Order: sequence, then structure tokens, then C-alpha cells
Amino acid sequence: MTMDSSGGGTTTRQNRDSKIWDKKAVIRAVQAWVRERQFHQARAILEDLRKRYPEDAEVLGEYAWVMARGFRAFEEAEHYIGQAIRLEVYNPRWYTIAARIYDLKGDRQMMIHMLNKAFEWDPNYPAARMLQAKVGVRRPPVFPFLPRKHILNRLLGKIRHALLTRSR
Repeated sequence: MTMDSSGGGTTTRQNRDSKIWDKKAVIRAVQAWVRERQFHQARAILEDLRKRYPEDAEVLGEYAWVMARGFRAFEEAEHYIGQAIRLEVYNPRWYTIAARIYDLKGDRQMMIHMLNKAFEWDPNYPAARMLQAKVGVRRPPVFPFLPRKHILNRLLGKIRHALLTRSR
């Protein structure tokens, strides 16, 4: 145990753990405000957290989602979710939030790209699976060298669909 400057008996680890706990509790409160559509309150708290933790992926990712969902500030949201992804490349959560941002923006191609990146890190990530089920990501054409609308792709695609649904 180390002594702090006031002579108290708290350890550095306890201080660090309490700061992490406080940040996590605040993040949970922000997520609740977003669910309740209280975006101004959530943004104010996250802006304060961004000042305290400028290199924290969780803070940046949540801020990006609030900016996209509540204020439709897509460029700012893309910037901050990009920072979160750079800080934690391995975390499928940030790719899933990026996909949700692109979904709100109406950029289906980037949304699917981000979902695929999330699945590269965790093929069974529940939030990504739910988003994929919601948007209904298409299978690739039977013959990728032919256009999707080509008669062979359409006919064989229907046959493939019938076979796959029957086997379930």
C-alpha cells in the first residue's frame, strides 16, 4: 500500500479502479439517456469525458453514436468512430457502431463493409448479428462475374434459396 500526499492509505490501484468504475457508470448512464432519446444530456456528459479521457475508445465510440443518432452529425461521428477503431482495432463493437452510423447515413455499402470487419474479429458478435438480421445482407451472386440482374444469377439464386431454406 502506498501513502498519498495527505497521509491517507489509498493505493494507486484503488484510485485507478475507482476512476474506471466511475467512467463505466457514466457510460452506462449515457447509454440509458440515448435509449430515452435525451441526446443533449448525453452529448454534454460525453464531451466532458472526452476532455478527461481523450484517448479512450469507449468514450469516443459512444460520442460518435450520440452525434450520429441524436444530431445526425455524420462527419463528426465518422471521425470519432474512426478514432475508436484505431485505438481498439480488435474490438467488433466499434465496427458495429460504425455500421449503425452508416445505416443511419444511408450508406449501405459501407455499412456492410463494417459489419464484415466486425465478423472478422468475432464471427458471433451478437450486436453485429442482430444488425445483419435487421438489414438482411444479401448473399453474393451465384456467378460473381455476371451482373446480379443476369437471368442465370436470378434463376440459380432462387434455386439456391429454395434449397437452403428447405434444409433448415
